[in-house]
Amino acid sequence: MAASSNKTALILVDIQHDFLPPDGSLAVTDGDQILPPVYRLIENAEKYFDLVVASLDYHPVSHISFASTHGKEPFTTLEVPKLNSNETITQMLWPDHCVQGTKGCELEPGIMKRLERISRMVEYIKKASILLF
Repeated sequence: MAASSNKTALILVDIQHDFLPPDGSLAVTDGDQILPPVYRLIENAEKYFDLVVASLDYHPVSHISFASTHGKEPFTTLEVPKLNSNETITQMLWPDHCVQGTKGCELEPGIMKRLERISRMVEYIKKASILLF
């Protein structure tokens, strides 16, 4: 019987300061409750996964989706130009979050510490957007 070519990956999505209570600018209620099981998954990653992928929300200062860029309140909407079009789209305006170079953009420290231990099997994806209004 031939060896299986199936590969497995653990994908960690945006486990960053700005999405976690108590101080994240866009904290998910009880978001920190995922940390203990995620820690365990990372600690056992070498047994169960071929790859670990950690994505990071990664915005520039004055991002088009930030309410502060437009002098508006977070969680309101604004019509903005659609890229390469004469049309507009409705953009939800968010609090500034995951701004490049800030603590809010960093992975949660316990996650980062564990990923560093298995660095040979970790890939990072920074989901950046350069759209500026």
